[in-house]
Amino acid sequence: MAWDVNELPKPTIDLEQARADIERWGYCLLENALSEDLRSRCMQRLEEQAQAEKQLGAAFEDGGPTQQWGSFRDEHGKIRADAFKAENGGVNQRVWMLVNKGHCFVEALEQDHVNDTVSQ
Repeated sequence: MAWDVNELPKPTIDLEQARADIERWGYCLLENALSEDLRSRCMQRLEEQAQAEKQLGAAFEDGGPTQQWGSFRDEHGKIRADAFKAENGGVNQRVWMLVNKGHCFVEALEQDHVNDTVSQ
């Protein structure tokens, strides 16, 4: 199925539109979904977690110009142990399972409008 980028979900405060976007596209963009305080706390916690993962050598980094999806396996088809490091081409750091990494992320999921959007 071909789609036009202009058809993709756009930020909205309309929960019915958000639900329709989820139904059609599998995701939605809730405009102003978090208060400025909660957003700031989540960003601070995310940055702390990302830095800690880098310091521990557990950071998952990918997406560089020399490292794209599919180039993470060795000649035997096994994931290379060093594949997800910045020094090996990764430029994007992914922090997985945020809900387990700070109460602010749980708070974000507990927002009434977030729950109302996904629980219908």
